[in-house]
Amino acid sequence: PTLKLLITGNHKPRVRNFDRALELRFNLITFTHDFTADGKEDADLKYKLRDQMDGFFYKCLMAAKGWFDKGGGRKGLNAPKSVTDAVAEYKAENDYAGNWIKDHVVADRAAVTLRGDLWRAWKTEAESSNYPVGDAQKFARRLVEAGYGDHKQTKTGWAVVGARRRNDDDPMPKLETSEPKRRGQRGRPKGGGGLQERLNNAVKKKFEQR
Repeated sequence: PTLKLLITGNHKPRVRNFDRALELRFNLITFTHDFTADGKEDADLKYKLRDQMDGFFYKCLMAAKGWFDKGGGRKGLNAPKSVTDAVAEYKAENDYAGNWIKDHVVADRAAVTLRGDLWRAWKTEAESSNYPVGDAQKFARRLVEAGYGDHKQTKTGWAVVGARRRNDDDPMPKLETSEPKRRGQRGRPKGGGGLQERLNNAVKKKFEQR
């Protein structure tokens, strides 16, 4: 790797091919706190934060120390759950073909549907909606990942066994909803006494004197 690209903004970019390779290199950090809500904006906040830079730096040092003490130097950095959850949600948002399959294909043991018919139906809708189309092979993999993995060769082409297009009288798939994510509270460092506790007390005393 030669660089780390940082993108900040209110809208996430549209990803044409959110594959496993991109997922491993992608971190999505959400900022959920609104400092301007209810008229509580603090115009002096940046100065107050600047006055506490020593404390922030100390926290970073203690986090790095705990990471190294637990063997982090050998294991590497692991993204927190809030980041991995956000990446998974973002990946699902950009899985246009997968979402189309979820909305337009249903399981039916008696059905045998030409894979090309499903591909052409998806391609038509994707082009009309300006979605990234991909290719037929990737679409076939998305069918397998969606649970429609029984494909067989027929006289008219490859077919998907046990799947068909959704009819008007078929029940629509349930919307996936999630509870609002709440930020967890970090507990105090484990273990009593020693250098870390003395540093904690020293920094706390320093800021109480300000």
